[in-house]
This record gives sequence, structure tokens and C-alpha cells, in this order.
Amino acid sequence: MREELHSASVSGVGDTMPTVERVSALPVLEQHERDAIQDADAQLSDLQDALQDAAQQGAVDPEVFDRLTLTAREVSARVNRDLPLHLDADARDEVRRRLVELLTLPTDGQEPLDVADAALLETEAVRHILRDVLHEQPPADLRNAGALVRLLEEWVPDLTVRQLAELLGLSERALQRRRAEGGASTSRQQVVARLIAILRRGWTDQGVYAWFHRERPTLGDTAPIALLDDPSRERDLISEARAGRVQGGG
Repeated sequence: MREELHSASVSGVGDTMPTVERVSALPVLEQHERDAIQDADAQLSDLQDALQDAAQQGAVDPEVFDRLTLTAREVSARVNRDLPLHLDADARDEVRRRLVELLTLPTDGQEPLDVADAALLETEAVRHILRDVLHEQPPADLRNAGALVRLLEEWVPDLTVRQLAELLGLSERALQRRRAEGGASTSRQQVVARLIAILRRGWTDQGVYAWFHRERPTLGDTAPIALLDDPSRERDLISEARAGRVQGGG
């Protein structure tokens, strides 16, 4: 945040970020990785509280500002260090970019309160990304078909068995068998779960179902349901669902 801290701050975030090879299949987060993301969100929330308290008390003088700057550096370094290796690469890159922007906010000639407001906005942007990751990574073992089916029936209860089976690439009888007996889920089924995790926050259950069948220019005038079995299009589908959530009001 202060000019003399820029070099150390950028190094502390950018150089220690683990590199993860980009793959077409989006990985499943383990519970300890979900916990790490929630811890990071909590640390950033504490930083926001400290900034807000200082601003409300009119206590953003140079000494307090220096302490908050140090706290911001420490929190950012911890968040960067603890990000799971399986974090979606696009989200990981955006978190890193936002952390760098937080630690390189211009301060020369700026009022401390204005800098604090900007820091609050950047911190909230990082938290928003982390919360989206948690929402898009359902809290169930997606590799288990039984858990996956039961989760989707809870999330979109207004879909018929036929509709849900169609999205998952199953017959109605096979869906019922998977629900009861479990077994390994397919890549298509895991992708459908992630897409519904995103879409359900902006659409009705039937709106979610309709989204899969609507041809989209950004997907080459193809409906999402036609791409569910193509691992190379998973990231395209996730991006389209994020845009769809906004359009649906989520």
C-alpha cells in the first residue's frame, strides 16, 4: 500500500504462488482444501473489519495506516500461501492479481480514508472470488454418483426424474439405481453438478433446465447440453454459466 512496500509486497504474493498445470477437467476440492478457502475468507474479513473500525473512529492517521499496511501484507501472504493447489486456475490468477493490486494501491497525495476505501473494495473482490469457488465446488464428493444425484435432487427439486436423468446422461431407471447404489460418477455428471451449482443462484429450477437447451453464440450456436461429454469444453461451459447467472439475476 505504501510506495516503499511495493516491491516486497508484490514479491510476497507473486513469487510464492504454486503453479498448477492447466487441465481440461476441473478438479474436485477435498474438504481440507475447502477449509483452507474458508479460512482465507475469514482472514480477509478480519482485515476488512480492522479497516472499517479505523475509518469509523476517524483513526486512519499515518501510524494506524502503517499498522494496517503491515496487516494487509501479512494476510495477503497467508491467503496466497494457503490457496489450494486444486483451485481453479482462472480463479487463482484473479485472486493473485487482486492481492497485488491491494498491496500496490497508490498512496502518494491520497487521503488515508480514500486508500482505506479502495483497500476495502479490493479485499471484497478477493472474498467474492473465493466465495464463488466454494459455491461452484459443491460440498459433496462429486466422484460418488449417489451423493451427486442426491445433492442435485436437493438443489433443483422441481426438475422431474426424466429431466435430471437427461442432463446427467442416464435413463430414469439408471438414475434411480445410481441414487441407491452409488458408484463412480462420470465427467459429464460432475460438470452438470458444477454448472447447476452456479446457475441455481440466479434461475428457477426450470430456468436452469432451459439454460442447458438454449443455443448460445459464445458456444458456436450450440446448446450446452450438446457439449457436456466434451472435456475440452468444460471451462467454456463454466464461463457461460457464470455469465448466465448474472443474466438470471444471481
